[in-house]
Amino acid sequence: MLRRRMSESNKQTEKITIRCTPELKKRIESKAKQFGQRPSEFVRDQAETGLQRKTKWDRKKVAALVENQENLNRMFESLNSDQNDLKEKLIEYSEGELALWEH
Repeated sequence: MLRRRMSESNKQTEKITIRCTPELKKRIESKAKQFGQRPSEFVRDQAETGLQRKTKWDRKKVAALVENQENLNRMFESLNSDQNDLKEKLIEYSEGELALWEH
């Protein structure tokens, strides 16, 4: 059996200790169990996810989504009442764009 060597940069050698309420500890343990993780793995994954959300890329993505939605709103407002087919397509597209906000 081959054993992978963990690179020096991937070794988890540092430790952070946190204090929390007994209720929060139970919630963390419960969620970790749901995901099949140890509490430390769960907390580490959640911290990494939180750090990733606060990147410049995310700000650019949000700005692009806002700009797209504003453009869609302007297009929708400029349509005449006899352009219902186009309105329906814009609404469909807009719903797809809004779904991106959820991720």
